[in-house]
Amino acid sequence: CDTRFAVLVTESLVKTKISGCTVISGEWKSVYDGQTVTDPKKLDIDHMIPLKEAWESGASQWDATKREAFANDLDFAPSLVAVTAGSNRSKSDRDPAGYIPTDTSNRCSYAANWIAVKTKWNLSLDSAEKTAIREQLNSCGTGEQIPSVTPAPSTPASGIMGGNPTNGEASKDKVLTPAPPAEAAGPAGSDPKFTSCATAIAGGYGPYTKGEPEYDWYRDGDGDGKVC
Repeated sequence: CDTRFAVLVTESLVKTKISGCTVISGEWKSVYDGQTVTDPKKLDIDHMIPLKEAWESGASQWDATKREAFANDLDFAPSLVAVTAGSNRSKSDRDPAGYIPTDTSNRCSYAANWIAVKTKWNLSLDSAEKTAIREQLNSCGTGEQIPSVTPAPSTPASGIMGGNPTNGEASKDKVLTPAPPAEAAGPAGSDPKFTSCATAIAGGYGPYTKGEPEYDWYRDGDGDGKVC
């Protein structure tokens, strides 16, 4: 079963109903907007630290193995969270300087968990990000503690995947181990999760149409305005 399955089962507030590797039902509270959801189809699995943010904070120097480990981190629960699709898109790839949860009861834990995940993976913070987090945690008083984490192991910077993910966090949410590339990504950039249309499709993504940011990650060989 994939990472989506694991997160849904782990975060459900009640015992989930499953069929094979598909979660049929359960109950989840979306930590971004506070909504309670019983239909897993309405949920995305979001990276607490978006892939673009991670890339710009140090992941560009990692090898493919470490990037894959980051994208599928089940060892620290706040790294991947089940949230409503709408709230995931509202957050997109923004850090706390540009986004905080609309559910005020979760803002303190969000800021604390953001720091914890960045600490685990030794990712940097820019000045605006630091200021926003500091202000949020100061407003929380002494009740919010930053979770302790075990640092992720370092890996040699070899076999680095090409392409800087300059677009926002992907709108779909299946997080899967990438397969070997079957075709090249586009000239304008590369998919931050997959190295080809074939692996993106296998992961449950696509098609992407012209005008969407993901479209520029791949080559439109037949010029029909659609890739993957």
